[in-house]
Amino acid sequence: MKKVYSLFLLFIPLFGWAGPGDTLHVQSHQDVHMSWYGNYDRWGQFPAAGQGPFYKVLMDYTLGCPSSGCSEWDYTTQIFLRRPTGIMDSNQVQNPYVKVGNTSPDSVGISWTPTFSTAWNSGTQSVDTTFNAPLQAILFQNPQQPAQATDTLNGWAAWGSYLVFDSLGAVIDTLYWSADTVIYQSYITTYSVFEVIENIEIGRLITPYAGTYPNTWKWTYRFDVTDFQHFLKDSVEIRAFYSGYQDGFTVSLTFHFVEGEPPLKVARLQKMFGGSFPYGNPNDPIGNYMSPLMHQPYPGATRTDALLYITGHGFGGNENCAEFCSKNYYLKVNSQSQASAAVWNNTCGWNPIFPQGGTWVYDRANWCPGSSVPWFRHTVTPYLVGQNNLISFDMQAFTNVNNNYCSYITEGHLIDYLPPTYQNDASVEEILAPSSNPNHSRFNPICGSPKIRIRNNGGTALTSAKIEYGVSGGNSQVFNWTGNLPLLAEAEINLPPLNSWFNSFGANTFFARITEANGQADELGFNNEQMSSFQAVTQLPDSFFIFFKTNMVPNENTWSIEDANGQVVRSRSSFPINTLSRDTIRLSPGCYRMRFNDSGGDGIAFWANQPAGTGSLRIMGAVSPYSTLKNFGGDFGNGVDFQFTVGYQMSTGILSEQSWKLYPNPANDRISVEFQAELQGFYVFRIVDLLGRTVQQEQRNLNGEQSTNIALWNLPSGSYVLISTGPGGFKRSDRFMIGARP
Repeated sequence: MKKVYSLFLLFIPLFGWAGPGDTLHVQSHQDVHMSWYGNYDRWGQFPAAGQGPFYKVLMDYTLGCPSSGCSEWDYTTQIFLRRPTGIMDSNQVQNPYVKVGNTSPDSVGISWTPTFSTAWNSGTQSVDTTFNAPLQAILFQNPQQPAQATDTLNGWAAWGSYLVFDSLGAVIDTLYWSADTVIYQSYITTYSVFEVIENIEIGRLITPYAGTYPNTWKWTYRFDVTDFQHFLKDSVEIRAFYSGYQDGFTVSLTFHFVEGEPPLKVARLQKMFGGSFPYGNPNDPIGNYMSPLMHQPYPGATRTDALLYITGHGFGGNENCAEFCSKNYYLKVNSQSQASAAVWNNTCGWNPIFPQGGTWVYDRANWCPGSSVPWFRHTVTPYLVGQNNLISFDMQAFTNVNNNYCSYITEGHLIDYLPPTYQNDASVEEILAPSSNPNHSRFNPICGSPKIRIRNNGGTALTSAKIEYGVSGGNSQVFNWTGNLPLLAEAEINLPPLNSWFNSFGANTFFARITEANGQADELGFNNEQMSSFQAVTQLPDSFFIFFKTNMVPNENTWSIEDANGQVVRSRSSFPINTLSRDTIRLSPGCYRMRFNDSGGDGIAFWANQPAGTGSLRIMGAVSPYSTLKNFGGDFGNGVDFQFTVGYQMSTGILSEQSWKLYPNPANDRISVEFQAELQGFYVFRIVDLLGRTVQQEQRNLNGEQSTNIALWNLPSGSYVLISTGPGGFKRSDRFMIGARP
């Protein structure tokens, strides 16, 4: 059971009775307008220092458009928690002796009588006199308290001038105002003492090219910040940094604290480095900025991980580094490279936020416009020897030519963990499909194989898991997964196609749960199941056209249609240039998946690639008036992934819990429907063809019957669906065929 507590209740000692899996919510930012480059700081009231630990802490970052509209550029945004370190520091402060307003002039000349300026008025043939504004000089004369004002002098600014005119308006002299008193500037040097605040980055995303998006646009990104939970206690200042030189976006931040013991408890987290560092100067390598750390064992810790945020920025010159070049970083232990990875993201063309106004399809250095940035994680425990080990990062050697803005934005941490909390525990982390989550929209909705993400939370490697899944209230299936996941490792699993998408109460809710881990019940129950809402796929007729208008590079394009088992039933890979092709598709009833691929990664109509020309992709009805059933446009990046049904509708229709039997199938002149229970009430039986048209309808007032016969009124042979509705919202759909009549 999930419980939501208000921020007020969060600070009353109610945590003691919150159970594992219950969730507490804290918000630090609510639609804060990030209008220009800078920091947007807010305080969050988090669980008290004595509360916790928490099984998981998640941060939802919602990016939105302000009333003035979203920015049209891709800017880096970062979320920091600001941690007081307890370390005091100081800096020099120069306190002036005299100030005029907010300025500290070298000297101030004051007249005790009003000063003025003069000008000749040609209209009145006389001199106009304009008095100067009064001047106020504030004095700071106490060296013991140099920032506290001690006196104020009021007068007028001296050292100005005024003109003397003759009777005809000619200037005959210039007179200057002398000072009755002159105050000369001096400074008292003091030291301002302050506590050092350490900024720890917990989330990073790059904004989309959103200049054309409506003011109502919002997008939510989720970050796992469990490793930082020991810093999120009591009152914490949270910083949203926006690097944009243009208005702007809004930011909302909500933290979710899930009750329970985490799989790994953090014993110590040490920040190694953080900032934007130049790249490509052999005389000043980036490794000089990525500070190493001398690691010493922490009492009781059994595991040490290195975490790294890194994204490349700036382009031009050779290799278009660092935004558009793929370079490796290296994790070193005692000067020996033990792990490396390419700082690169090759999935920008599958971005769920599309199309965008800029070059959103181009792959980049570990980021895409409109996407969150993932951590790199490496376990360094096997490489630690003795009591002192030097941990450092470095980048692949590179010499930057003719590009002054080549850099990487980095954040590096070293984390020591206590022994694993659990030995045998697996969790369903997320349902990727079916899902109505916009972040998974490029591969949803579906009618075939569900896809989930699981994680091993136990110290024992996860080698098998029994997974039950289905639509809530309907028939479920079981899949036995095998693999080898060490602690905290994850796997994405494609489950066998779901046989039934119907349920008994009409809600589009899918579930997946782990019922066994390594052949036995695991140690936690609340993390075994996830649920997702989903939408039904489009139903297409058994015959339709694929209209593909090619651009100038059709050799980049292929399409295929697969059945529910992944078998290709139609495909094509050869097209003429700048030509409209039409392929007729005829399919039997079932679930299908159409894949359209663009190997160039920029779709078939991309504004930034004008020489490639403009193409389009549509599915059209094969029966007059040949209406458009699906229009994919052309600015879709890497391709299209579209699932659909033929011969039946995958809907929110309700499938009775009781057993129904429809026979014969194929039918001839009648069909019989047999029910397990005796039905009471008014029922409607409607027959629709593959175009969704009602071709026959029967109404029956059933009074204890367990079967009924429906005559087929000379319907032509083909595929049909019987839709049955009755009392209490009862609804179900049954597919059947009418065979060729003699």
